[in-house]
Amino acid sequence: MTLECVNLSCGYGRTNSKNGRKQIVVQDVSFSLDEGEVVCLFGPNGAGKTTFFRTLLGFIKPLDGKVFIDGTDVAQMKPSKLATRIAYVPQFANVPFPFSVEEVVLMGRGVHVNSMLGPSPLDCEKAQECMASLGISHLAKKVYSRLSGGERQMVLIARALTQDARYLVLDEPTSNLDFGNRIRILERILELKERGIGIIMTTHSPDQVLQLGTRVVVFNRGAMTRTGCPQTVVTSSLMRNVYGVDVVVKEMHNNIDSPVSVCVPCLRHPSQNMSSIKEKAV
Repeated sequence: MTLECVNLSCGYGRTNSKNGRKQIVVQDVSFSLDEGEVVCLFGPNGAGKTTFFRTLLGFIKPLDGKVFIDGTDVAQMKPSKLATRIAYVPQFANVPFPFSVEEVVLMGRGVHVNSMLGPSPLDCEKAQECMASLGISHLAKKVYSRLSGGERQMVLIARALTQDARYLVLDEPTSNLDFGNRIRILERILELKERGIGIIMTTHSPDQVLQLGTRVVVFNRGAMTRTGCPQTVVTSSLMRNVYGVDVVVKEMHNNIDSPVSVCVPCLRHPSQNMSSIKEKAV
């Protein structure tokens, strides 16, 4: 099973008063995602990642190109059918009513539920399984809106998994989380990868790209500028070109896995020049 973007251009139907054309935000994006892969979308704010997500999920139509899931054009799929193939995990979800965690997770079964009959025992069992797989069964009866940020993110991932989709789209899944919850979310993403789920995630952390990603797609100024293996793509030169900052990418040993690469920023100090900072970083 494969999710594939072919020459995809994304944008909106707004009219430019000078030429009357649609507003193109991202253009000519091509890559594929297989089951059990993590593709990280990386780039500065305003590079078009959110617009790309919205197009990928069928929320807005492509201006050009196509998105295929298992060979089927997404534009030809009904929203209910698409939701059984690909699920979305936002940075946060506004739940105005005091729903319990298990009720929020069960909402992910909406695409499978008969609206006249409501959730079946099988739907409830699926929701319980997804909570258990993420280690949040103990939260089932708690009110979602009263949870911590990390717990809420786990609930949103569980809700997406109940859709039975083979692909997950994660929008900055560790945004605004403390260090401990950030690590727990990253560990769950690795577990989902091992279970054969294909994951596309945006992140502003080069370390997450280097440690999680099977591949990275770099967005900058409305275009896909680089794609490939994170260890090859995420370099000091790329960070300087994309973000305008100086970093050192170093390999480290954590005594658990094989060596991992980390990105160390070269902070500018008024009393030091850049050359001395680089020498110390090396």
